[in-house]
Amino acid sequence: MSQSSKPMVEIKNRCTGAVMLSLESLTGADLRGADLRGADLRGANLTYANLRVANLTDADLTGADLTGADLRGADLTGADLRGADLRGAKNLDREILTIIGSCHVIVASARVVRIGCQCHTIDAWLDKFESIGKAAGYTAEQVEEYGGHLRKIKAVLALLGGAQ
Repeated sequence: MSQSSKPMVEIKNRCTGAVMLSLESLTGADLRGADLRGADLRGANLTYANLRVANLTDADLTGADLTGADLRGADLTGADLRGADLRGAKNLDREILTIIGSCHVIVASARVVRIGCQCHTIDAWLDKFESIGKAAGYTAEQVEEYGGHLRKIKAVLALLGGAQ
């Protein structure tokens, strides 16, 4: 433990309360490959942290600042990212959301949304989902269903720091 005057930051398991990691600061921290399953990181300042290949399964990142963090290969399955700031987060191309629609599966990442074989930004989908759906033979109800899914995805991406 450091004798520094800086307060220590403890990362605890949100279920058991056990201390998983203790550092002076998480800003720019090198947490490559760290096993942070179930970690309580609410409001944590992880600005520019290296979280490559970190296991953040079921971690609570509510309100965390992940600005500029490197998330390449990080497992965010089940992580709570409500209110988290992901602006400038690097390599956040993994799935954020999967929806099983009546015709095709929708897979959304921070940058693109894939429905069936087509892949576009969320804004491009919202501009042309009706024409794409009609061309693919969707019924009017299915076109409206997918429009609703796309609007929800847009809202989720906005909650994740304005990712587009």
